[in-house]
Amino acid sequence: MSEFNDWKEVYHSSDKFAVELVKAHLDQANINCVILDQQDSMVKTINETDFNVRLFVHPNNESKALEIIEQRKQS
Repeated sequence: MSEFNDWKEVYHSSDKFAVELVKAHLDQANINCVILDQQDSMVKTINETDFNVRLFVHPNNESKALEIIEQRKQS
């Protein structure tokens, strides 16, 4: 994910489907986003317990993405 180092995490969950659903909403708003799924990754370590699926957007889209996510929570 080196090319996305400056991207901002806008959502995370241990439920991969929930992250995919949020991504679909952001895609509909023409916000490019990337999912980092540590559940299926070699990133896991023996002591690590946070295996969230994370959703990232470009910094220019962070506020709009957070607004859409908040609106989705309220509906």
